[in-house]
Amino acid sequence: MTLSFLFFNALAACLLWTAGSTAAGVRCHRPWLRRLLIVLGLLAPLLALLPWLAGTGVLAFIARLEVNWFAPALTLFLSALIGGGWIMKAGTQPRGGGWSTVPAASWPVTGLFGLFLLAKLSTAGLLLSLDAAAASRAGLLKIEAADLMQTNLPPAVPDTVNAAGLYRAAFAVLQDATAADQSAEALATADTIDPTSPAVISLLDRHRPTLQLLRAAASRDVCRFSRDWTRPSVDMLIPEIGHFRQSARLLRLAARRAAAEGRAAASLRDTALLSRLGRHAAAEPLLISGLVEIAIDSTAVATLGEILPTLTPADLPLLDEPLLRDFVVVPPSLTRHFYGEESWGLRTFASFAEGRLGTESLGMRPEFAAGQFVSLPSSAASPALLFYRIFLLPHDLTGYRNAMRTQQRLVAQELSYTEKKRAYADLEQRLQKNRPGILSSLILPALSAAMRAEATSQARHRVAQAAVAATRMRLEEGRLPPDLNTLVPRYLPAVPADLFTDGAALKARVKDGGLLIYSVGPNGVDDDGPAPPGVDPPSSNDDLGLRLPIE
Repeated sequence: MTLSFLFFNALAACLLWTAGSTAAGVRCHRPWLRRLLIVLGLLAPLLALLPWLAGTGVLAFIARLEVNWFAPALTLFLSALIGGGWIMKAGTQPRGGGWSTVPAASWPVTGLFGLFLLAKLSTAGLLLSLDAAAASRAGLLKIEAADLMQTNLPPAVPDTVNAAGLYRAAFAVLQDATAADQSAEALATADTIDPTSPAVISLLDRHRPTLQLLRAAASRDVCRFSRDWTRPSVDMLIPEIGHFRQSARLLRLAARRAAAEGRAAASLRDTALLSRLGRHAAAEPLLISGLVEIAIDSTAVATLGEILPTLTPADLPLLDEPLLRDFVVVPPSLTRHFYGEESWGLRTFASFAEGRLGTESLGMRPEFAAGQFVSLPSSAASPALLFYRIFLLPHDLTGYRNAMRTQQRLVAQELSYTEKKRAYADLEQRLQKNRPGILSSLILPALSAAMRAEATSQARHRVAQAAVAATRMRLEEGRLPPDLNTLVPRYLPAVPADLFTDGAALKARVKDGGLLIYSVGPNGVDDDGPAPPGVDPPSSNDDLGLRLPIE
């Protein structure tokens, strides 16, 4: 009703301007001035409405937003054109006595312009009222965002059981040490460098205090950093994210060195703690943190694959350690992080509603994925931002909520990767066909990449479970299984399914002097397993797995 009244007032202002200008024009004695006022009486409202008509047309037909204000804008424009044309024609219709006898000559100029100003002020007042109502929603959005974030944060615990303090101490030591020597270079090659080289031994000896802090921190159950979550931002996570990645490399080197020196218990413990370090990195419920966990976890699985062949029958009890079993069985999950992403998105909407944020402040390009033409300035007084808050923000926010709910359901559901990929492709197609709004198109997370990373991580853990079972058989019977079915039921209740196939199990084959246990990867095509260490695989090969050498 308010919007209908707004359009009615805007049309009344246009027609009153045309009537007042026509009445003023017919009273002029100079022909050129008379024609100018009459023409301006018709064209001025149309020129004022034209940018809004063009803008709504762009949003409707190029941006393809679900909410379509082009029809009301076109109706207003045509009404002003037709109504103004009729007023101009009726007011200037000659009656045979010259311009002084036309109907507009008797119209009250002052009264018409007074009514025009009243209608314009009323329109402006309605716009400001609607804009204030949109801005008032910001407070509620902030509360909702804060509640959602708090729900998905780790519990608040005393410093004596919180890992965050120990991590910060370790990060400070590591940062100072790497700045003073060449540790950064060695850590960058933690995956390939010889763990028994003098450089690595010297590095680990220098970082013995850092490793003690990292092990103590990773052994704790809860990690919660103190942050101002009323203003969530990816920027505030960047320092810890880099430190977690660097610490993971250091702990990986320690696990590899222990394995090379025959200290199986220490190597397996450091590997399990490496996975827990990844979980602590993912304590922040934002998608980037979850992806960091997946990256660190993949390092832990790769480290486990290097350690398993070094185990001897005397090390068999180590495979039953709860810390190792928890690492192998429980893969990373991004479910909680998508709720954190929704909280961040709601806070962003709140900033737009307050007029304190523009698209250039989001740390991303101010454009649609399929149309580089729309941006929103951060000035609260900007007509474009005012138009967005009044006419587009409510629908944009609803579309964002709906899309996030769909993504959260997809992430949480126990579906195969193929089914999730198909469901997300349908969602993406719907969003591309009819975008819910400008802001939601910019800040909706890319589920496809996250879904692929999560499924890849789950597949790695299933491969790790099979590899541990195969190692257990080697330690008990002195041989590796020729295939995974041999492990059932003594070492495995069932052969783990490959997430990237429709019901098929993980694959295993003897190849290049070892038992290769692998998944076919996200492309769903068996590329004969991952390439051996040191060999660059073809770009089309995304198989992932572990190799257990046959002695």
